[in-house]
Amino acid sequence: MRKLGVLVGVGLLVATAPVGIVVTEGFLHPPRKALSADSRNAATQLAESLGARLEDAQIAAADGVPLRGWFFRAAAPSGNAVILLHGVADNRASASGFARMFLARHYDVLAIDARAHGESGGSLATYGLLEVDDLHRWADWLTTEHAERRLFGLGESMGAAILLQSLRDDHRFAAVAAESPFSSLREVAYYRLAAKLHCGPWLGRTLLRPIVETGFWYARLRYGLKLGQVSPAAAAASTQVPILLIHGAEDRNIPPSQSRQILAAARGHVELWIVPHAGHTAACAQSPGEFERRVTAWFAAYPIQ
Repeated sequence: MRKLGVLVGVGLLVATAPVGIVVTEGFLHPPRKALSADSRNAATQLAESLGARLEDAQIAAADGVPLRGWFFRAAAPSGNAVILLHGVADNRASASGFARMFLARHYDVLAIDARAHGESGGSLATYGLLEVDDLHRWADWLTTEHAERRLFGLGESMGAAILLQSLRDDHRFAAVAAESPFSSLREVAYYRLAAKLHCGPWLGRTLLRPIVETGFWYARLRYGLKLGQVSPAAAAASTQVPILLIHGAEDRNIPPSQSRQILAAARGHVELWIVPHAGHTAACAQSPGEFERRVTAWFAAYPIQ
């Protein structure tokens, strides 16, 4: 029986390996959304309407990849700055939609393109393995070149996951808000695969598990990426930075259970707002006034000392 079990297991791995490889390649190479002229014009008009100044920003990652973003200098800077991080297959323009509420409160705002997104360089999206150090370098840029005294962060989906993971090694953030994050890359991969078949997460953790594990091994062998280490929940358990988790109750992309897992793992000051009727990263669209009130109040509770 043991030999039969081994043979079945090996056969299952061989049968699912091609699927795992294809899925992982697509995951690591998301479609790149170009930054449009309309988006740039909208950002310029937003800055001008609030008396702010918009500048192009660029730094180099540790591996030499150019990273680009927009820096909005508030009309009367307070010394507070917020970094905005977008979701997968998107760019800084979507995140810069939040700039207005911060500029109006005298925060400087940095909206960045993640590596392999927008105008930033790089060919691989690693969901935090490389992006965390990229974010550390953006924080260095803000605190050294612009002398920002207090840093905050707001991330959406992939951006939320990257932001949370950065807290493991960087304590410069006074507080952060993370909307629709996943608890770990492995857990969300199980969920996504099962969801494609309209089944519960149990299927992803059982019958479809070899697809995920094959994909993770492939990423390690092909690109040297340890995707199993991507875990915002583990990072939340190791930081005291205050975290506001936001999740749409009707999110079918990354379910609210992912934020609940982060909340359960966290040891610091963490709150979770489940937004009724909201889908994936749709809290602001569903409840704009409440979103602005909660996020700005969360940041204001941790002012410059």
